[in-house]
Amino acid sequence: MFDTALQQETAVLIGLINREQNETQVQEYLEELAFLIETAGVKPLKKFTQNLQKPDPRTFIGSGKTAQIKDY
Repeated sequence: MFDTALQQETAVLIGLINREQNETQVQEYLEELAFLIETAGVKPLKKFTQNLQKPDPRTFIGSGKTAQIKDY
């Protein structure tokens, strides 16, 4: 038999702290994003922040943060 139970979608949220937005603002944005995705039926698993003045064009975050998220 096939398992027809739907698995809940999950998400990891990532915010970038830079000269335009400080840590407090980023945390507020991540809280709002978590609320929005919850209303869409997605469960936020974890929030990460990165202090980085300019986003990496490939990943948006640095390689160290990418490794940390991968380990999570």
